Amino acid sequence: MKVWLAGVVVPLGAVCLQPAWAQPLDVAYPSKPIRMIVPLPPGGSVDPTARMLAARVGPRLKQQVVVENMPGGSGVIGAETVARAAADGYTLLFATPTIVVTGPLINKKVPYQPLRDFDPVSLVVSNPFVIVVPSSLPVNSTGDLIALAKRKPGALMFGTSGEGTPQHIAVEMFMSLAGIEMLHVPYKGGGQVQVDLLGGRIQVYASSIIGVGQHVKNGKLKAIAVTTARRAAAMPSVPTLAESGVPGYEFDTWYAVFAPAKTPATIIGRLNSEIVAVLSDPELVKSMAEQGSDIRSSTPAALGTIVKTETERLGRLVEKIGLVER
Repeated sequence: MKVWLAGVVVPLGAVCLQPAWAQPLDVAYPSKPIRMIVPLPPGGSVDPTARMLAARVGPRLKQQVVVENMPGGSGVIGAETVARAAADGYTLLFATPTIVVTGPLINKKVPYQPLRDFDPVSLVVSNPFVIVVPSSLPVNSTGDLIALAKRKPGALMFGTSGEGTPQHIAVEMFMSLAGIEMLHVPYKGGGQVQVDLLGGRIQVYASSIIGVGQHVKNGKLKAIAVTTARRAAAMPSVPTLAESGVPGYEFDTWYAVFAPAKTPATIIGRLNSEIVAVLSDPELVKSMAEQGSDIRSSTPAALGTIVKTETERLGRLVEKIGLVER
């Protein structure tokens, strides 16, 4: 059988009858600059990590990757902007677990649903917390800390930079799995937490490694354990909580890249391959380790599994400790 196309006889089998929506959105992707939204203000560790990644991925894509800080609403404004953006690979989200896991779990009014509204691209780094105590506290291990807390329920105080922060959730998970009780003392920022910790007015703190590393080196604080499943490159001699008598414990403040939901798989694949290639640079791995971060790329599917698993696991925890805002 044959059909006529523009006056030319063509075998029917040679005609491609695909609907318009099935065609690639951009066969030359990327053909213009890409916007990577960081839903937090400049400063801290999130923004420079995003800029490090953008500066290295851009040349590989032969397009500029522009980092745009969009703070507000504890990350909600920037995340919602990406969720509502065109699914064409030109607007990306550089997110933390607070943005795509714990934030939506605590605040049910967040105007996006991470598992529905974002497509995972790749993990970028893992940022272990380290559990530290003042050098004056008579504990030298996780076992010692648990034993002391059990002897004096509620007597030990742990500081955080506020309710629902990653530091808070990390210690709450530790208490839940270890079967201990400590008193939460929320502060308005991490600086005062360290002042009171060094002064012995509080006894326990879950901190980024770079935040307390110098105090551990000079002996003012003792590093008890790290919160990630693997030991941290910046503190290889410090055991994990899981290997220190708290099986099943894992808490990680990773950073990762996401795209709007329904972004074509070819675009997600291209972005993932270039990010993974960039993150395999040994010099970059070394540089990030010196800043307390461990390079940790992933497949899109693996990142999606992490978000789903942590949403389920931490959802139970925030409900248990009453952090959910109705």
